[in-house]
Amino acid sequence: MPPSCLFYCSLFDPVVGPSSVQSVLKRLKKRICFEGKLSPHVLRHTYAVLYLENGGDTLSLKELLGHEDLETTAEYVTFSRRQTKQLAMRYSPGRTL
Repeated sequence: MPPSCLFYCSLFDPVVGPSSVQSVLKRLKKRICFEGKLSPHVLRHTYAVLYLENGGDTLSLKELLGHEDLETTAEYVTFSRRQTKQLAMRYSPGRTL
């Protein structure tokens, strides 16, 4: 993975692996009494969706996540659009008119 990818590599040695991140997240969950799902995958996924929703582009996200194939990154775009549409329908002021 390229040096810019999230969690699974670092600009500096040593490489930060998923087990190291999982260990930190486990301690954090315990410390803040969080009982929801929290894992490196959830963190990467949340980052990717928010990155796109905040205006980031798919190509740069592909590089940040270390994906080899743009199709993998495109899944986040689909999820982001679907979630945005659901939220817009749920919270739209037009629903109450």
